[in-house]
Amino acid sequence: MFARLPIVKKLPFLPSLAASAAFAVSVSQAAVIFTPQEGPARTSFDGEISPNLITAGQPSLASMSASHPGQFPGTFPTTGLNDGSAAANGNLSYWATMNNGDPANWMPVTITFELTGSATGYDLTEIQSIAGWNDSYLGDQSFQLLLSIGGGGYSDFGTYTNTSTLNGGTNATLISLTDTTGAIASGVTGIQFVFMNPGSTQGGDGGTVIHELQAFGTPTVVPEPGVLGLGGWAAGLLGLARRRRG
Repeated sequence: MFARLPIVKKLPFLPSLAASAAFAVSVSQAAVIFTPQEGPARTSFDGEISPNLITAGQPSLASMSASHPGQFPGTFPTTGLNDGSAAANGNLSYWATMNNGDPANWMPVTITFELTGSATGYDLTEIQSIAGWNDSYLGDQSFQLLLSIGGGGYSDFGTYTNTSTLNGGTNATLISLTDTTGAIASGVTGIQFVFMNPGSTQGGDGGTVIHELQAFGTPTVVPEPGVLGLGGWAAGLLGLARRRRG
């Protein structure tokens, strides 16, 4: 197993958005650090799984939906996206299929998580996507990341692809997204992944066997109105002192 060098992606500036009537958050110009890794077995990244904002049973998970069920729902159900395990179909992984069976089930597949554990949303510090399988390069992955800020519409935060030729497709890939400022975005209330065909290296039916989707962060802290007022009062005094010295 080896790690690739991280790639920094500058994202376009997104204007301030009202998170609710009670508070507002803003998204500065993000510089997402994209770190792809690959491992020689489908279980290479099992040890990365840990409690996070979208692990099943966590209070921050309001809902999870996919644009279609797994190609074989009994083996690859949607619950495998956030069941806290990356141990493949024995622990409910999810297969987003490229061209197998009913065309209605083909990629792209959109997976959405709504986060309501914090009234102010979350400072999102890291996102991880883990995929892997026994063969056919089904551990390859490519997804577009979209985030909802303060309950608003979903905004594009980039597209990320990780493919591997290790062991003839018996491998796993991990995509980690962080940010140079410490948080990819603040006031995050929803996370959306759009998984697409990751490329032509796949064999067989194609697709991506997703072991786990993870998001890490902390509740967004919004300054109390009194603190904001105090800051304005202090700034006013400073301006007055400067005028008097002039």
